[in-house]
Amino acid sequence: MNLPKAVHCDNCAKTVEYRADQVVRDGKSKVEIVCPDCHSVIAMFCDPPAKLFHVLITSGPHAYRYVGIAHNGGPLRNPDLQETPPVNLPDTSYGLWLQKGGAIEFSEDEVGSVELQLKELGYETEVSEAWT
Repeated sequence: MNLPKAVHCDNCAKTVEYRADQVVRDGKSKVEIVCPDCHSVIAMFCDPPAKLFHVLITSGPHAYRYVGIAHNGGPLRNPDLQETPPVNLPDTSYGLWLQKGGAIEFSEDEVGSVELQLKELGYETEVSEAWT
């Protein structure tokens, strides 16, 4: 990360050479730019969030449905869901949703095992980056 050598501190109302401290909060790494005089945080840079992915079924009777959480059988208030309710997959904790809003956002580490589990059930899949 290329950072300037000096920054303006609003608290001190002057340009100062700073120190950059790497801190971990909530399990995320951040770099804080701290004023050496008043110790206020001038700026903070965070690591980019991890990429998340949707898994889409591309074969069989449930093609073009997203992998989401299993439906618990409760009432569906959304008219679109009433018309095309989610389909629970046997022996998994997943349901297949026609609507993207029902899709689980899987981490890069999870996608492989989800695809393998679905392949064992006879489904072909496609993975796409989830834009949140």
